[in-house]
Amino acid sequence: MSLRVLHFANNLTDGAGRAAYRLHRALRDCGVDSRMVIFQKVFDDDTVTGFLKTYANPGEGRDYRYLSNKARYLLRKIVQEIRLGIHRPSNLFTLNMPFVRFKDIASHLETIDFICLHSIESFLSSALIKKMHDATGVPIIWNVVDSEPLTGGCHFNDGCERFARECGRCPQLRRPWAGDRSRRTLRQKMHDLNGLPIVFASASSCVRENIQKSALFRDHAIKSVFLSVDGSFRFEIPREMAREVIGLPKKKKIILFGCFNIDEERKGGHYLVESLKLLAADNSDPDCNENIILVTVGGKNDFDKHNLPFEWIHLGKITDDRVMALAYKAADVFACPSIDDFGPIMINEAIVCRTPVVAFRSGVAPDLIVDDTIGYLAAKKDAMDFKNGLFRFVNGLPPDNPSQACQLILNQLEPAHQASEYIALFNALTEESR
Repeated sequence: MSLRVLHFANNLTDGAGRAAYRLHRALRDCGVDSRMVIFQKVFDDDTVTGFLKTYANPGEGRDYRYLSNKARYLLRKIVQEIRLGIHRPSNLFTLNMPFVRFKDIASHLETIDFICLHSIESFLSSALIKKMHDATGVPIIWNVVDSEPLTGGCHFNDGCERFARECGRCPQLRRPWAGDRSRRTLRQKMHDLNGLPIVFASASSCVRENIQKSALFRDHAIKSVFLSVDGSFRFEIPREMAREVIGLPKKKKIILFGCFNIDEERKGGHYLVESLKLLAADNSDPDCNENIILVTVGGKNDFDKHNLPFEWIHLGKITDDRVMALAYKAADVFACPSIDDFGPIMINEAIVCRTPVVAFRSGVAPDLIVDDTIGYLAAKKDAMDFKNGLFRFVNGLPPDNPSQACQLILNQLEPAHQASEYIALFNALTEESR
């Protein structure tokens, strides 16, 4: 009998959600009975169940349970927004509130061997995770994609390490004090999750280091395995043809920058702008500067407030992986100036597309950019060093053929490799329980 795995994720549309879905599909391709429960389902896949159903059931008409679920969701969202309004966090913050009831998901917990948690904010809570384990008794594998599972609420801790001491005095709250919401939330997590058989999946050294510091989970086992990139990105196409398909100039040097919101401070767009200005000053030939274009992907918001030294083309939000792959393949270099991130997975995707990456020494970048054929690692928050990396790829020769180290990284980003690592973990946990 095949292994039976149930995944939980908030959505399948952001980077973390897409990564969870890729793992789910890779496990199914390897013969695992993998299924997913997500908060809102936006496309048809019989192996994925959405709590908020937004589609008609064939032959049965519309599922009107959606209306009651939607009403309950809206009520809980209002309550959460009121509570967040009291604390006024300066960044993304979650209050450990479940947006579903145990009975809403209980039927999915029958006859499973493992629970895999991914991005579950505003979906599950620590109390609900405990109920799930009490009902099943199965091991839990938690793929940590940001700080929230380890902290009293913040998703990005900006160097704060109070989560190693039960939080409190949270710098992201309006009125931080020793017993503030962050400490109460972390203590609630400790009460609910203490003693549960949770093993963590670490997609970068940064994730591992934070788990090991955590007051909540520092004694738990950690499995290191990169997030994979599937076949949507693994096709060959000349750079000029990729540019023609998505409407970019064929003869220019293209610097690609992308994230969900490109003006979000932790994504480092202001460092990129500073680096671009340094690059423009470093290029003594005006014709060289006219040959460079910045191409961005994601929500623009206020990014256009910057006085950019080069032509700028904004492609907007791209949700189709094949189109996103064309954007990577069209670029001469992918710029990733993130300064507070456990990933991002866009580094993995760019590398699979064989587009060189310039990134700060942060998140997953030090694990993946292991030589010059992959990209350039700049000192964190050092715009001049970031400029040096950009200069190398817009003014120099394209990277050589993949080195042995680069090929090893590419192999580790294969979906089959990620699936095999998880299956090995499942089998090891099964042996331990006997």
